[in-house]
Amino acid sequence: SSLSPARRAARAFHHLLRDSPPSERRWRSRMTSLLDEELERWIDKATANATQARHQRRGLVYDRGWPFRLDVPVEYQDWIIVAVCVIIVCIWLLPCICGKMHSPCSRRFTSCIYTRLHVFYWGVLYLTLFLVMVTIGVLPDWTVEDFTKYLGFFLAWVLENVASTIQSLAVIGGCVVMLKFRDRLVYLAGMEHITVFRFSLSQLLGFGGKKRPVELFIWKVEGLQSASAKLLKANDVFIECHLGYNEPMTTRVHNNAGSECVMEAALQFNIDESAPS
Repeated sequence: SSLSPARRAARAFHHLLRDSPPSERRWRSRMTSLLDEELERWIDKATANATQARHQRRGLVYDRGWPFRLDVPVEYQDWIIVAVCVIIVCIWLLPCICGKMHSPCSRRFTSCIYTRLHVFYWGVLYLTLFLVMVTIGVLPDWTVEDFTKYLGFFLAWVLENVASTIQSLAVIGGCVVMLKFRDRLVYLAGMEHITVFRFSLSQLLGFGGKKRPVELFIWKVEGLQSASAKLLKANDVFIECHLGYNEPMTTRVHNNAGSECVMEAALQFNIDESAPS
C-alpha cells in the first residue's frame, strides 16, 4: 500500500507518453527511464529496511545451529572471514617467518620443522579446512558456496593485477639497488670525483645528521708534468676539491706555473659526522 502512489504516478506517466506527439516522446522517454530507476531504488531500499526490521540481530545464539551462531551484522561477519584468512596465510608462512627471527623459540621451531615440512604442511592443510568450516558454520550469512565464490574473485583479481604489480616491484627494486650501489655505479661511469646527488636519504626524510665546518689549507704543489697538448707552454695550475655533499671548491688559476706552484689557499667544507667514512 505504501508503494501504490509511486506506482500510480509511473502508470500515469506511461499513459502520458503514449498519448504525446512524436516530437515530445524522446524527452518523455528519458524522463520515464529516470522515474523507473528512482522507483526501483526506492523499492529496493524499502525492501531492505523491511527485511532488517523483521530480523533483529541477537549476537551469540545457541538455537540456530551447532555449536553456536554469531548473529551479528553482515559487515562484521565479513571482517571475521578476512581475519581468519589472514591467520591461515600466516600459519602457512610460519616456517619462513620463524626462519627470519632470532629468538630461541623461533630457532628451535625452525630446526624442528625444516626436517619435517611434509608433516607440517599436511597438518596445516587439515587445520585450514577445520578453521574455514567452523568459521562458516558459526556465521549465519555465509555458506561454503559464497566463500568459494569470493575466494575465486579474489584470486582472479590477483592474477589480473600480478603483471602490473611485478613491474612496479621491479622498478622499486631497481631504484633501491641503484641507491645502494650508487658509489660503484658512479665509479664505473668515471664520475667518482663528482657528487651527483647532493643529499642523502636521511636528509630527504628530515633526519639530517650533525655537521661541522672544516678548513683545508693548501701550501704548494710539486712534481707536475706538462699536459700532452701543451708541450711548449707552462702549466696553468688550479686545484678543485670535492667532498661529500658540498659544492665543488676551486682555487684561483696560477698562469704559467710550470711543474710546481705555491698555492697558499684555504677551502672550507661541511662534514656530516653521521655519514660513513
